Amino acid sequence: MKQDIVPLFEGKPVPLEQIEVLAEQDKFDPEELNTLRKNIEQARSDFDSVMRQTRELEKEIQREISSLEHKYGLPVVSGIISDIRVKHSKNNEKIDGYLRDVQEHILSNLKTFKEKEEEQQPVTYAAPGMLPYQTKQFIEYQVNVLVDNSHTEKVPVITETTPTYKNLFGTIERDIERVGVWSTDFTRIKAGSLLRANGGYIVFDALDALIEPGVWEFLKRTLKNRLLTMQNYDPYSIIPIAIKPEPIPINVKVIMIGDDYLYSRLYNLVDDFKKIFKIRASFDTEMPNSRDNIMAYV
Repeated sequence: MKQDIVPLFEGKPVPLEQIEVLAEQDKFDPEELNTLRKNIEQARSDFDSVMRQTRELEKEIQREISSLEHKYGLPVVSGIISDIRVKHSKNNEKIDGYLRDVQEHILSNLKTFKEKEEEQQPVTYAAPGMLPYQTKQFIEYQVNVLVDNSHTEKVPVITETTPTYKNLFGTIERDIERVGVWSTDFTRIKAGSLLRANGGYIVFDALDALIEPGVWEFLKRTLKNRLLTMQNYDPYSIIPIAIKPEPIPINVKVIMIGDDYLYSRLYNLVDDFKKIFKIRASFDTEMPNSRDNIMAYV
């Protein structure tokens, strides 16, 4: 609401426009009206000046408070971040830089840690049959672990029985929160078997992969560039994905299983095939019926 200066007439606040009407009806002295106008303009100017000074003072106070919070919050936050850095950084510049950004972001947004939980998580009720929308608290500080090989003792060997685009390359899931409203965030990024096999081997049926939409072209691009880009493949969707993850360097050996006919067709008709898949391993259809071969087969 806009604040204004209103004069008093006969002990009551009356808008200046009404006093001007009274002056036209000879019920108010015109000279006194001119004086009143000048006084109101001066009062408005003084009031605006006071309000500007008040706003500047509030900003200065807020800066001082933020500076004090930063000063006294730094030892607490930096101590926690240092423990995480020692445990997880291990001279990794990207992780170290990320932790520095997290520390600075926390110190610059200490207000959010002082707010009440009910104020941080407003709930909007949705239509029947739909989950209500709820703000994710401190989501910017969460970590989405796509692949955890901390307990893996050997190189990973992944057998993908259903080599669809989503299963191989991962996806970015979406949630519907209200009618017609979709949302996503970095915690909805899900890894595929190709990323889980990074540093090792992945095995899948060649024909199964070739008949899946988008798989062959994206597989060639990924292996040629040695970079995996996490994105959705949904040619029929008109809803764009608002996030674009950074490409992930990948080093994986891809083993595709197929018959001789499929191999010859790919080798002769697809130029990139012979450049990407340089090794062919064939299995004989016959072998001696010996005890050693039987035991090896079993």
